[in-house]
Amino acid sequence: QRKKYVYKMASLLVTGGKLAGVLFNRKFEEKGPPWGGDTKEYLHLFDNILHINKMEMCYNSVSQRHESELFFIVEKAEQ
Repeated sequence: QRKKYVYKMASLLVTGGKLAGVLFNRKFEEKGPPWGGDTKEYLHLFDNILHINKMEMCYNSVSQRHESELFFIVEKAEQ
């Protein structure tokens, strides 16, 4: 499902278009939303689809999610 999301976002962006957001940087016990993950998994998901300009720990997360969120910016490169 996540790979479909990445391909869909890539299809919606024009060349040079950017997508920014926040991803969880932790695993969850349940098999459903919210979906967890880690940097390595996200790098693999975006690899060869969208160029990762930035992926780093969020510095301004709410205290309950401190150090469990990643801020990212990806860009659609020329095909």
